[in-house]
Amino acid sequence: MEEWKFIKGYERLYKVSSLGRVKSLTRQIKRKTGNYKIQGKLLSLIKMKNGYLRVGLYKNKKYKLYAVHRLVAEAFLDNPNNFPQVNHKNEVKTDNRVENLEWTTREKNINFGTRTERCKRKLSKKVRGTNIVSGEVIVFPSTVEAGKNGFSQSAVCTSCKNKKPHKGYIWKYVS
Repeated sequence: MEEWKFIKGYERLYKVSSLGRVKSLTRQIKRKTGNYKIQGKLLSLIKMKNGYLRVGLYKNKKYKLYAVHRLVAEAFLDNPNNFPQVNHKNEVKTDNRVENLEWTTREKNINFGTRTERCKRKLSKKVRGTNIVSGEVIVFPSTVEAGKNGFSQSAVCTSCKNKKPHKGYIWKYVS
């Protein structure tokens, strides 16, 4: 069953639910022209480039974006160890149900679940460098290996994306 709690710092303005939804509350606004009523409603969530959901909240004429998973955790989960981050147990960034969230350390959050393995796969893309003068071709199993052989790992990655040379080679990912 869905449960609603006030959002800390926004009491009487907004509530967050145990299912990861956010709503504004019905309230009276005072203006020079008189008082009027603003009807409460469910708020739209914004999916960010990183895959997490955020919501915009207004208070005292100021607008601020908040991570929905963090609002849910702050409202529903105790944090006796004062951990700084919230982890999605099933690794689905849009699943902000309270039972899917837990407080954790940064290190545990980074190394949780399949993330490390997924990152290894991304890093293990083969790269091919073609010398812009001689046409010589060199191939490495990953940017990490290119880095171990006198090239900058990050510069090889950048070259693969923007086609600009690094140390006289144009780099490409090999499928």
